[in-house]
Amino acid sequence: MTRTYMFLRWMIRNDNRAVVFGIWNGIPASELMLPLDVHTGNVARKLGILHRKSNDWKAVEEVTQTLRKFYPADSIKYDFALFGLGAFEKFENFIDLASLQKIMGRNNYFWFKQFLVIQEKAAMKVGTDGVLLGAWIDVQNEQKILDIGTGTGVIALMLAQRTLAQITGIEIEKNAAEEAGQNCKNSPWPQRIQIKHTSFQDFAKTADFNFDLIISNPPFFTNDKKSKDNKLAIAKHNDLLSFDELLSGSDKRLKDTGKLAVILPVSQAKKLIEKANQKGLHLIRLTEVKPTPDKEANRFLMEFSKSYAEIKKDGLTIFEKGGKNFSTTYKNLTKDFYLNF
Repeated sequence: MTRTYMFLRWMIRNDNRAVVFGIWNGIPASELMLPLDVHTGNVARKLGILHRKSNDWKAVEEVTQTLRKFYPADSIKYDFALFGLGAFEKFENFIDLASLQKIMGRNNYFWFKQFLVIQEKAAMKVGTDGVLLGAWIDVQNEQKILDIGTGTGVIALMLAQRTLAQITGIEIEKNAAEEAGQNCKNSPWPQRIQIKHTSFQDFAKTADFNFDLIISNPPFFTNDKKSKDNKLAIAKHNDLLSFDELLSGSDKRLKDTGKLAVILPVSQAKKLIEKANQKGLHLIRLTEVKPTPDKEANRFLMEFSKSYAEIKKDGLTIFEKGGKNFSTTYKNLTKDFYLNF
């Protein structure tokens, strides 16, 4: 059976690199099944994308359906990568998600425990800030959530996993919005997430309902040299969404009991706190994030409310001293999402 699938792979796929022939056009690459063998089976199980113990037809169906979420147009695009990892002796001692991404050639996806984020087009890839914010914010009893600048959709997906809320993600950059929409469509919660290609300014003016929670990992560079990549410049710089606009729009679209949650570098966070206070949004929760115990905080996780309350302050360290191992606190916060926790 495996030899038959390998033959079909060679004849149907066309990667323009002379690795496969691509001379049969009658069958689309999206219909191919993974040529499952010992190596690909072992790696797939290690990565959590195959749970069936036997390398039989049901296992082929299971792993192929999962791989189609990576690249629907070519369901076995990553066959060689899985085989190559499995060919290493004692690969189980060192294989992890980062290794898989490196071997596959590009940082074009990120796999979480319950969903997959494709990030081939989005300028800003999945990063620590977004995952921190999505895991940190209190979402108890939230029914409507807005994710401003959703990017790949990672925060919207995290909140869909954590809640039963209806979630709207807005993204001004067209390619990122399309990719976020596809990521949410392929997730376990497509009925509860809606992605809109629009600016927050326009959305705040035209939306006909308000939210229990507005969350944002906003662009924060101001007056810095911009990337030549226009998509990256949009993602990183706040020219298209100033702090004043973020706060005014949030005040307009938050319910009276709603919350605004943001993560920013410390210097920018202090500016946001000052501006928020002037607009009647009060800081009620603050977590200072340190890279390691012996370094100063470089990020603030912040929660704002229209109602004044005593600020709840605490701290979080990403790595243990030395910067090699993640801290227990960080692992506990993100363990429902990261594969290796």
